[in-house]
Amino acid sequence: MAGDPYMILLNPDGSLLYVTQPGAGRVTALATKTGQVICDMTFSGHPAPLALSVDGTELYVAGLNEMVISVLNAQTCALERSFDAPEPVSWLVATEVMVL
Repeated sequence: MAGDPYMILLNPDGSLLYVTQPGAGRVTALATKTGQVICDMTFSGHPAPLALSVDGTELYVAGLNEMVISVLNAQTCALERSFDAPEPVSWLVATEVMVL
C-alpha cells in the first residue's frame, strides 16, 4: 500500500482492515478477503493512531502529536464529528462506558 502505512487495525468480525498513511494524510478501510478499498478519508494532518468503538461503528483517528481527534463512520469513512484533545495525542483507545 502506498503512503507509508503506519498503523493497521482489524474490525471485530475481521471483515475490514483500517490503515493510516500519515505521509499521504489518509485513512483507508480495506476488505480483508479481497483487499478492495471500501472507503478512505483524507486529512489535513498526519493521521496515525486509530481506535475502534466497542461496537465497531465508529473509527477514532488522530494525528500523531496533533490535538484533534476525528470520529469516522467505520463503514463509510464519513466524518461524524471531531473534537479537540487537551494535549497532543500519542495514542488512542476506545472502551465501553456503562451508565447505571
